[in-house]
Amino acid sequence: MKGAGDHGGLALGLAAACLAAGAAGVTGNAVFLGVASIAVIVLTLAFGWRSNLSGSILWSLAGIYALFSALIVAIVWLENPAGPPQLWLGLPRSTAVLVYGIWPLQTLPCLLFAIRFQDAVLPAAKLERFLAEHSRHRKTTAR
Repeated sequence: MKGAGDHGGLALGLAAACLAAGAAGVTGNAVFLGVASIAVIVLTLAFGWRSNLSGSILWSLAGIYALFSALIVAIVWLENPAGPPQLWLGLPRSTAVLVYGIWPLQTLPCLLFAIRFQDAVLPAAKLERFLAEHSRHRKTTAR
């Protein structure tokens, strides 16, 4: 891939996850769609951090992917439309996993991004270089 640099594998993985999610949506496979969609989200986050993708960020993203994938599988596994409804905290079991499990955990990628922003996305050297080039108060040279 031209312009992908050293992260061509990451870009190819993201493309494969997008194709897998599309195929799962067309075939109606709910588990595969959920897991592939989470892969698209996590690989997009990794692609955003590609300039400084450290081991701790990789492990955090892998943990987020594993946790969300397990909850997606739990939703499908707990779904039993033929049987009598079994409620957890006032909701059918699969809906309870979605509302009480997945919904609040959506903040994890946001927190990871916010906590690691300064050192992973915009380190001090890059910030200084950016401000030197684009600040209104930069030193200008005579033309």
